Amino acid sequence: MSVGSRIRDRRVALGLSVDEVASKLGKNRSTVYRYESDYIENLPISILGPLSEVLETSPTYLMGWLDGEDEDVRHIGHSLRFKIINDTAAGGKPVPNDDSHVEYITFPDDIDASHCVRCKGDSMLPKYQDGDLVFIRVQPMVENGQVAAVKVPAGDGRYATTLKMVYYKPEASRLVLRPINPIYDDLVYEGDKLDGVQIVGPAVSMYRVG
Repeated sequence: MSVGSRIRDRRVALGLSVDEVASKLGKNRSTVYRYESDYIENLPISILGPLSEVLETSPTYLMGWLDGEDEDVRHIGHSLRFKIINDTAAGGKPVPNDDSHVEYITFPDDIDASHCVRCKGDSMLPKYQDGDLVFIRVQPMVENGQVAAVKVPAGDGRYATTLKMVYYKPEASRLVLRPINPIYDDLVYEGDKLDGVQIVGPAVSMYRVG
């Protein structure tokens, strides 16, 4: 079942009209129709939480993360095979993901994760070094200060995945992605710029290669 189908089914089950959902979210009805038609591929964090509350469910359910195996992880016997996504923020600026280059790595299944991000550069020193593999648990919200993988717009409708400390102030519609290394500037997303941002989930484990 798609994300849009879950949104529509929950709305219908609660007896809510599209206009009622739109009013509760502070959006227009056409935007809600876009959510339900899967026109918007990745629901932004600025709407996922409020939409879940309106529909009396959880972000995890709406995104379908309880329905089965994640597309980026495969079971192999008693191990897990993770797709590696590169941390694509070079010099503090997002660089589009290169989906044409795919790598996988196998690890024991006691790692509570479904994604794997490879650190690039030195923006997360000293905790994470260039080449480190960081395992991510899919979770749409994280606590302020947690290190998480985040998808951000990188131009031309493309996305970059970056590993940063997350600071989110919903009352100010402001998200700050902060490198651990103080020589790099924060990445700040406010207002409409938040619409293209999606938290993948927190870092739960790390493997240092070499």
